[in-house]
Amino acid sequence: MTVPSTLKSQRAALLATTAFLSFSFTAPGVYAQGAGDSDDSIVVVGTRIERNAEDTTAQPIQVLSEAQFNATPAESVADFLRELPVNNGFSSSNFNNEYAGGNSSINLRGVGPQFTLVLVNGRRFGGEGVPDIGAIPPEAVASVEILKTGGSSVYGSDAVAGVVNIRLKEDFEGLDFVTSYGAATEGGGETFRVGAVGGLSLGRLSVTGSIAYQDYDGFERDDREFTASRDYRPFGGLDRRSGGIGDPNSFFIPSSGAVLTLDTGQVGAGETPTNASQFVPFSGEVNRFSTNEVGVAPPVERINGHWSINFEAVEEVLNFYTDGYIDDRSQDFFAQVPLNFGIPVPATNPFNPFGEDVFAAYVFNELDFITETFDTLNFQVAAGVEGEIAGINYDVSYTRFRQSVDRVYTNDISPGLLAAAAARTDATAFNPFCNNCNTAEQLAGLSLVGQSDQLDQIETIDVVFSGDIIDLWAGPISFAAGYQYRDVNFEINYNDVWLSGGTNFSWFSEDFEPNSGARSVDAFFGEMLLPLYDAGGEGAVLSKVEATVSVRHEDYSDFGGATVFSALGKADLFDGAVILRGSYSESFRAPSVAALTTPEQTLLESGG
Repeated sequence: MTVPSTLKSQRAALLATTAFLSFSFTAPGVYAQGAGDSDDSIVVVGTRIERNAEDTTAQPIQVLSEAQFNATPAESVADFLRELPVNNGFSSSNFNNEYAGGNSSINLRGVGPQFTLVLVNGRRFGGEGVPDIGAIPPEAVASVEILKTGGSSVYGSDAVAGVVNIRLKEDFEGLDFVTSYGAATEGGGETFRVGAVGGLSLGRLSVTGSIAYQDYDGFERDDREFTASRDYRPFGGLDRRSGGIGDPNSFFIPSSGAVLTLDTGQVGAGETPTNASQFVPFSGEVNRFSTNEVGVAPPVERINGHWSINFEAVEEVLNFYTDGYIDDRSQDFFAQVPLNFGIPVPATNPFNPFGEDVFAAYVFNELDFITETFDTLNFQVAAGVEGEIAGINYDVSYTRFRQSVDRVYTNDISPGLLAAAAARTDATAFNPFCNNCNTAEQLAGLSLVGQSDQLDQIETIDVVFSGDIIDLWAGPISFAAGYQYRDVNFEINYNDVWLSGGTNFSWFSEDFEPNSGARSVDAFFGEMLLPLYDAGGEGAVLSKVEATVSVRHEDYSDFGGATVFSALGKADLFDGAVILRGSYSESFRAPSVAALTTPEQTLLESGG
């Protein structure tokens, strides 16, 4: 099959970012031991070949231990990884990523979070979108491995900027409890966490599990002097308040062309003006209104946990295992109730003191904030068998990931419903002229509830073999080869309110459309470690030289395929005190099902 030209050009552009030559001065690395590994061999991220535990690799790998995690004040894996120098550019968190429901991401080398592949226990984590690393329970983390270069030739699509492998605890014995509490010094931001990790070993059976609960109450912009207003002049900045609307209202009078606002010195909160003389000319300097959103750090509540079960049926030959995690998160995002510009208010409105049709803008201080609630459930389970037969290691596994996101959007004002309410001629008519005096009856029915549900699911079958082929004088030639099958499904649905969003909401003016798609992916990969030179003793200037080559082909059912290659080299000088690394790697990023099937949206500019 041929690769689409768009994918080819993307691949060529990304190739330049992933081919590099590096030189480093380092001591032998310390790596976390993988599941089912023996005491003297390990599997680290970026390769499927087991290595001696004391060896460094031809790739730049950073390994972070549980002890390093516990030595920080981080409350999640995302908090911990966000502080790493290699994680730069924009990395979203559950505090700032409203439009993805509060997902937390990692952005290796600043290329973009969608180009960093995240693994859990060496297996792909999440769907085809940016994975939510905040879903990993921190109590469950044994170590984190970071590959700081492209890994598409081993892991496939998404591994353009690098790979993060989060290893969960297994073979744990005993019971540990952890709890924490924190709050901001200026108030708000209270967070409480409690968790437990437990495990037991019964001969050939080992069981490990964890569970944790977190509650964060957040804080609002009004809680801080700097963010309470968009007038940043006291801090040496600009006045970024809106210059076209006042609090609580402003009006355009067609007959005179004037823009007026209520004189709150004459009409107090909850009062209604009796004549037009109680309105004064609107001044952009005096009446500017700060339209900033409310929730700087939105509240979040989550419960998550993990499990790991291993049963060694036949020593070293046959081991059954299952592991996984679950994360249930509820998060609210808040915004100022919308400012409706140009709402027509006829002269027949019983509260209209101007005797003519006018256009109103109004600040709905009587209402609660606009609220977007995201209920997100992440679930991943893996089960398989592994072992060693005749010197060849095997691992056959099935993984299922499922993420569901239920979104509820409330309290946004519908321009159409507001105009209809302002056109009523009785006491139930909406009154935009007063100082926040509308009753519950007058405000009833001005907003609708938008709802959507999204499902992202991937089922994966992995078959991997590895071992030594032949012994050379410099060491054994090692290999890894395997096959992967992925079945991907994505869908998002909206209620009728969302489907006609152009008329139902003032902030979300586009019309949403349901979206769904599916694909299957077949992938084959091979990897070989070639020992080229070994001095065989201490004191040599050139101690050891090795090379690793790998290739992977992925075939997508909906658009084609791609084949990528990498070649890595490493030379140890002075018994490993100086290490020279060089690598050439190709990477690619296949478009997700969601990206391919989402309807095109066009933003229309309003005239005026």
